[in-house]
Amino acid sequence: MKKFNEILWWDYAVECLASDEEFTVRYGVMRLMESFLDETHLKKVFRALRKVKHEGYYVKMGMAWLYATAAIQDFEGTINELERKGTDRWTRGKSLQKMIESYRISDEQKEIIREKRNNGKKSQMVKNSS
Repeated sequence: MKKFNEILWWDYAVECLASDEEFTVRYGVMRLMESFLDETHLKKVFRALRKVKHEGYYVKMGMAWLYATAAIQDFEGTINELERKGTDRWTRGKSLQKMIESYRISDEQKEIIREKRNNGKKSQMVKNSS
């Protein structure tokens, strides 16, 4: 059996993220989720995802799935990443929803997510009423 070539797969996944093709980008996101969501690579994965600008539903859903899965490894780091300015609202909301639906996220963590979602809705209502 051949050994996993980490550098080759990383480079290929990142190359896929830059594609104009929705399912090629999604493949890159899924490859990062399946092979690189560990303590060693997590911040590097987040940096790579910041460059994804594709608006396709399946890309955004894949990213939400990745973030929800990453929260199991590093809850605080993932929440902080989702709160960064570059993360679009839909992906952030879907990521938080998937975390709440996950049985691998603790009840305490789910409560933190709910508070953040409610605070975000309140601040959005204030902006809209101005």
